[in-house]
Amino acid sequence: MTLDEMIAVLEAAKRGEKIEFKHRFYPNDGWRPKEHEAWNTDTFDYRVAPKITLVEELRHNARISGNPSSILFDAASKIEELERQLSLRRDQEAVAIQCFTDDKLLEEVKRRLG
Repeated sequence: MTLDEMIAVLEAAKRGEKIEFKHRFYPNDGWRPKEHEAWNTDTFDYRVAPKITLVEELRHNARISGNPSSILFDAASKIEELERQLSLRRDQEAVAIQCFTDDKLLEEVKRRLG
């Protein structure tokens, strides 16, 4: 790890973000949650734990349960659909606001040109 990487991880830890560590000499062991106060940068690499969305967590739990048709997959799919619908609604609202703004602007131009 570089000094800048170590500082970034330490600052994230200070903010309360989750930190993970991996043994430098056994990289196949993978990343594990850091649940202790000590830091050992000679033996371990550290990183800020990746943020996982609810959908990713549901799908992950469904995969490890061994039941791909589980309720967890259904829930993840429903959440994705709701997020898609919400995004479309926000787009529609943005267009409506822009149209309203354009109409107000046009009225103002007409009024000024009289």
